[in-house]
Amino acid sequence: MTGPFAVPNFVTVKTPVHMLYHLLLIVHIAGFLLMAGTTLATCILFFPVRRHPAKATAVLPVIHSLSIALPIGAPLLLLSGTGLLWLTGGAFLAQRWMLVKLVLVALLPLNGFTIGLAQEKKLKANINARTLRHMHWFYASQLLIFISILVLAVFKFQ
Repeated sequence: MTGPFAVPNFVTVKTPVHMLYHLLLIVHIAGFLLMAGTTLATCILFFPVRRHPAKATAVLPVIHSLSIALPIGAPLLLLSGTGLLWLTGGAFLAQRWMLVKLVLVALLPLNGFTIGLAQEKKLKANINARTLRHMHWFYASQLLIFISILVLAVFKFQ
């Protein structure tokens, strides 16, 4: 079959390398969904707390229990991403969108460990409007980074 809608050969021919590539891609997407989904759920749960600080004592333990998923998703992403780069011979590293994506990926834990943990400690010590506002902006920035990574991965801007 030829033409613009023809299926390329590498999709139809299943070799162990292609099967491994697709398996790593599925694990990579699962890790991304786990991390981004946890961040989105936390942001949604945290939104009413900013308006009604009295709800913080009930919501914060739930938010803390959700954060257990982040250490599961991060290694999935790192290991599968490294495997994908290895299988492709690092071909994507020559593309600008991938370099920007890697910088954004590095910003996620940096933002989480520097800003997120500091604000979480302040919030546990004293629930006040300023700390709640900072936590809200922290979650919004994490979501923005995740959305940027997704857009870069889908559209692969040159």
